[in-house]
Amino acid sequence: VRFMIAAEYEAIQLYQQTAESTDNALAKKVLLDVADEEKEHAGEFLRLLHELQPDEDKFYKEGYEEVEEMIVELKKGAAV
Repeated sequence: VRFMIAAEYEAIQLYQQTAESTDNALAKKVLLDVADEEKEHAGEFLRLLHELQPDEDKFYKEGYEEVEEMIVELKKGAAV
């Protein structure tokens, strides 16, 4: 499932980069639409991973909290 999640993210990156590199409005629209669909797929696989490996949630939450702390620190520094 992790490989599937990674593959979806790689596809998103590919479609978005290709969309940015084209001047063709139709191609850009189609590529960005498909990229959004891949984001939905990634979400589905992430939810599946949560069901299959619920014990990993604590690691994701810890990582989330660490970034939240960094954001607070950066905002404090910017306010000075």
